[in-house]
Amino acid sequence: MLRIFYKYVNELIDEETLVKELKKLAKCEKDNEKRNQILDLMYLIKIAMIVYKNSNYELYDAVYELFLSNPLYNELANDINSKDLMNLITDYMKVKNPPYVNQEEFDQLVEAAKESVDSNESCFRLALNYVLYDLDFSKIEDYLIDSKDPWYMAKYVSQIDNSCYNLDKLINKISSTVDRKYIKELLNMEPFTRELSFEQATKLQEVLK
Repeated sequence: MLRIFYKYVNELIDEETLVKELKKLAKCEKDNEKRNQILDLMYLIKIAMIVYKNSNYELYDAVYELFLSNPLYNELANDINSKDLMNLITDYMKVKNPPYVNQEEFDQLVEAAKESVDSNESCFRLALNYVLYDLDFSKIEDYLIDSKDPWYMAKYVSQIDNSCYNLDKLINKISSTVDRKYIKELLNMEPFTRELSFEQATKLQEVLK
């Protein structure tokens, strides 16, 4: 149910698809009480689709509130752990409305991402989804540096808004690794170097001397 809601609030599916997915979910649910809560939600959404058929904004708002008032949804949302939430978020490259998290919760998501199969991609997608939030990405940066994967560092610097990180500090961290192979590979990547000032590029070049 959480994934269905996530897709809806981020406008990845419309109301018709939402109802179809809830119907499939209800058919698979063996617990009678939970199945009835899913069917109740589906029924109320169908009514909302009739009442607000001339207003997409009001319909979206109504469906959103119906989920928030559903006991099963609230139970699942309250019980989700960092790993499952991280997987839900990083299954999509970027969405409009990722779940609100504070810094501590975000750091927990990063820790979960670091343990995932595709850890660099998971960390990058967390950053990409939360660029509009006032969060510290330093744990992601540290992990990307430790992984010594120049492609992901170039991806991070070129695609994450520079208001989300301090490039001077990041260059200092990279320089302090004194890893000539890693730094040389980074300096050969145009998406990375085009974001650097002359002084920042020079600082990295000095490691190669």
